[in-house]
Amino acid sequence: AIHAAMARSGVKRSALVSPIAPFLAAALARVVSLQDAFAVGAVRLAVARLARAGTTLSSRRRLRCCAAGFGQDKPKRPRERDQGRQNKKRRRQEITEEEKQSKDLVESWQEARDLQEQGHLDEAVIPYQKARVATGKVSGTRSADYARICSNLASVLLRLGNQAEAAELYTESLDACAASLGDRHLEYAGCLQNLARIKRFQGDFSATESLLKQAIDIYGENLESSHAEYKQALRTLASLYQDTGKKCFVQPLALEVKRIEQLFENS
Repeated sequence: AIHAAMARSGVKRSALVSPIAPFLAAALARVVSLQDAFAVGAVRLAVARLARAGTTLSSRRRLRCCAAGFGQDKPKRPRERDQGRQNKKRRRQEITEEEKQSKDLVESWQEARDLQEQGHLDEAVIPYQKARVATGKVSGTRSADYARICSNLASVLLRLGNQAEAAELYTESLDACAASLGDRHLEYAGCLQNLARIKRFQGDFSATESLLKQAIDIYGENLESSHAEYKQALRTLASLYQDTGKKCFVQPLALEVKRIEQLFENS
């Protein structure tokens, strides 16, 4: 098969014993159809015999003249190598930036919670704001962590008297919680109660009543794990009715609270 290829390509047989024989074998592998298993085997056998005869090549030259089908890949072009390096560098930079954002998030959140527990509400606002921005970048603005941070920041602002911004954050927390956990989750019910509280401060009693009823409905589906929250929401709604002159609705709520207390008196 090699001789036939040589005849077609005009190469003399004496070239097989010349120092360029390995290069010739590599070139012949491109001439002979690689679909022919016999031809491929013949070329490999020729190279093996030349290697046993003492002919050597540097690894770089051997790679340069390697024939397709010999089990080695063609060397990458300089542009491909540069592109590969740039992609790896970009991925490393992205990973490093993400790790930095995650670290900043944890540190800011922990600092804010510590300051809040110590009663330094003014100082806790900025770390909470940093944690909120970092969470939006790392987890997204529709994640459960983002909802929790918005809720914590809103509670701090509410205690500082900033009702307008607190209401916006409670609404944002409610939307993020619904997107990440669903609108029947217990945390979503907690977000409803938070928003109801600030709506009551703002004098929007109709919205307060609607939000509390939604929370009571969710807690009522999970009495085993949330009967305490269920009772608290019932009491809050009864207080709202008492303040707005709807006293006829207070007694049924008080009876429901008593029923739950008897049902879970040992818990």
